[in-house]
Amino acid sequence: MSRGKLRSVVVVAIVLTFAVSSRGQSPASTPKAGVPSAPKRDLSGVWRLAPGQPGDNDVFTTEPVPMQPWAEEIFRYNLRPYDDELRARDEVNPQIRCIPYSFPRVAIAGARPFEIFHVPGRTLVVYERDHNVRQIWMDQDFPEGYPLSYMGYSVGRWEGDVLVVDTKYLGARTNNWLDSAGHLLSDAMHITERHNRTAHDTLVIDYRFEDPKVYTRPWTGQRAFKLQPSSAAMPGIMEDILCEDPLGRGGQ
Repeated sequence: MSRGKLRSVVVVAIVLTFAVSSRGQSPASTPKAGVPSAPKRDLSGVWRLAPGQPGDNDVFTTEPVPMQPWAEEIFRYNLRPYDDELRARDEVNPQIRCIPYSFPRVAIAGARPFEIFHVPGRTLVVYERDHNVRQIWMDQDFPEGYPLSYMGYSVGRWEGDVLVVDTKYLGARTNNWLDSAGHLLSDAMHITERHNRTAHDTLVIDYRFEDPKVYTRPWTGQRAFKLQPSSAAMPGIMEDILCEDPLGRGGQ
């Protein structure tokens, strides 16, 4: 074979190989020009609940939640009878008596922003709502006998590029809520979150709730959050909350 014919065969083979490999790639696998890809093992930034999700900023899922009979009775009492939305009546809302927004409700209530920081040994979440701060202790076990609190105690670990966080020691008040619909939680609540940054500007968190005192079995939910400009977490947009007692006994 002459050199000219050999050169032609090589060129044809290269073209065919490129064509086959190009057909095997989906359009989604090709990054868009000018759009940054999601960083690896980095959730830092200001995040806010993405609009337009079923249940909006009131619940983690619109599916029926498997409650114990006593808990469902209280939940039904909490719901607004005049509203098709899964939203509780203002007069029974614990926050009207200045009870802090607990985790996980603080992450979605009112679609307020929060900021995530990674520091050695910890991941910090600073919520604009009430200026609550949550610490996630990385690669550690739960301590024994830790006191109950509104934020609980959280431990985290990376599974690939997904941050998995377990939270216990919640339920500081028996009348505190898990969400704005009035679902309950107790001191037996165990929440598992899987934080997946699916795109540069998108954080999807899958939740698993396990509380045998309140629910008949574990149940799940999901919320998506969008990256915001850093100014979205400025304390200047914090609202003053007037604490009132609907029973007329004064603020608590």
